[in-house]
Amino acid sequence: MDQTAPLRQAALDWVNRPRHLVLAPGPRVSPRPWVRPGPTAMVLRGAQPPDAAALAAMHGRCSMDTVFRRYLWAVPAVCAAWQAQLLTTTVALVVVDEGGAVRGLGNVAELSGDEAELALVVEDAYQGRGLGTTMARHLAAAARLAGYATLRMVLLPSSTAAAHVAGALGPAVVQAGDAVVTCTVRLRVETLAGLVAA
Repeated sequence: MDQTAPLRQAALDWVNRPRHLVLAPGPRVSPRPWVRPGPTAMVLRGAQPPDAAALAAMHGRCSMDTVFRRYLWAVPAVCAAWQAQLLTTTVALVVVDEGGAVRGLGNVAELSGDEAELALVVEDAYQGRGLGTTMARHLAAAARLAGYATLRMVLLPSSTAAAHVAGALGPAVVQAGDAVVTCTVRLRVETLAGLVAA
């Protein structure tokens, strides 16, 4: 039996606890550019099976561009089996608003014994407000607590926002391929500073 398993599970349980976030004010939007949405209260917490319907609804509100940048292919709908997979990776976190709607999803999935992949998606209307960066830092800290040494993100070359998020995790080794860019970050003790206070 793996002697570290109980400690790892306790760490992940702690990571999954609900945490309150306040999103930065949103950008001004037309047709009323003088109106700017105020700060928004959200909760970051571990994903649960009952979140499946809200997760599917979030994907339905996302543009095809957002879906393509996250999954690297155009997905018209999120089937039940896929929802279950997204909600049960090594770490799966959702950000929900006060009404219970899912506005963001972040995952850490094991690739090998000491390497994991980080992926996240933020609903279009909530992008550009720091939510992706906050989720990524928390997920990276979760991966460090879970015992992973490196974290990988696979991005489209045009995904400048996602590249900014990857850069917020620390120095990365970047490999540019024909279709995707892979950023690999070594998880150091400093990564734990990204945990959102409970």
